[in-house]
Amino acid sequence: MAITIGRDASVVVRVPRTISDARAEEFILSRAGWIVKHTSKIAIRNAGEKKNLTDGEVHHLLGRPLILKISETGRNRIFIDGDTIRMETRGPWNRELGERLFKSLTKRLASEIFSERLSALIEKHREMNFRPSGLKVRNSISRWGSCSANGSICLSTRLLTRRIELIDYVLLHELCHLHHRNHGRGFYKLLQSVCPEYRELQRELRSGSAHTDKR
Repeated sequence: MAITIGRDASVVVRVPRTISDARAEEFILSRAGWIVKHTSKIAIRNAGEKKNLTDGEVHHLLGRPLILKISETGRNRIFIDGDTIRMETRGPWNRELGERLFKSLTKRLASEIFSERLSALIEKHREMNFRPSGLKVRNSISRWGSCSANGSICLSTRLLTRRIELIDYVLLHELCHLHHRNHGRGFYKLLQSVCPEYRELQRELRSGSAHTDKR
């Protein structure tokens, strides 16, 4: 029997056909506290991350607040100008256009910043011989980062909201998985050697409204 909680806080219970309704209900009730705890966390996360993309809205980049300013200029583009995110539109603003422009900015910044930090960390820890096969950027909600079996690292664009030290921590976490695929003693010994303050960074990353994986 298993219980799965979706990113929208939906709850799915899977039980074998041989299990009676009474036994299934007993199982669900036994996990009620766990279900409430995690669905509440996800609901809070979703509420905190939901943005309307309206003029004057506050967004975060690398831990610092930026103000979104929307103006009709005759062209569609979006860029960072000091402490401001400037979104210019060809015609009247609409949410679909706003989301498309904002997504393009996020993807571009994530690719640039994550690539730069990955290169810097590989160079800094040359003796560890970290050799990822690639770097991908996705709009993942369920986790901050992952490392595939073929050594490709994937990071969530949500990391853009966090300070550089937290981005580095997630990258180092995934780089260590190139040598240790699980979270055993060897993995944490290696992580400790390249990121001595990983426990503090881990707690900080988990303390935000965004959902984290088991780290």
